[in-house]
Amino acid sequence: MKSGEITLFDVQARCPHCENHTTVFQNELVDGEAECQHCDESFQIKLDEEY
Repeated sequence: MKSGEITLFDVQARCPHCENHTTVFQNELVDGEAECQHCDESFQIKLDEEY
């Protein structure tokens, strides 16, 4: 089987601190912690178990 390459990864999450939507980068999702671009607070992030 050939391997593909992720060329666009666009995830938005709602910050639990300021309630704004913020971009979640791929490495943040892998690490399970994101930093809000609005308030600079960190929060836990993960995909639902269904995915």
